[in-house]
Amino acid sequence: MFQRMRGAVTIAVSGVDLNTVSDIEVKLIQEDTGVEMLFTGADVMIASDSEISIVIPKEVAMQLEVAPIRGQVMFTKEDGYPDASKPFTIKVSELIKEDGYGS
Repeated sequence: MFQRMRGAVTIAVSGVDLNTVSDIEVKLIQEDTGVEMLFTGADVMIASDSEISIVIPKEVAMQLEVAPIRGQVMFTKEDGYPDASKPFTIKVSELIKEDGYGS
């Protein structure tokens, strides 16, 4: 069975105002498939003061299986010290849609 994936993923980050931090990086790992993704710079879009959005490249999305993806958001605080969100899990089933990749 072919499953279609969403291109964009929105991640909520609690406890930090994303408009006040810099050098945001998002690391996603799906251990079952060995797929590792690192999003930095222009690949990370601030959607609101507590949400970021990333786009999983199609060639990577097609490698994912219906298994959890672990992730973490890392950043530099205003005082120059590095910090990170609590680790989180994304269910691939939440990324599945009917319209096809990217729409």
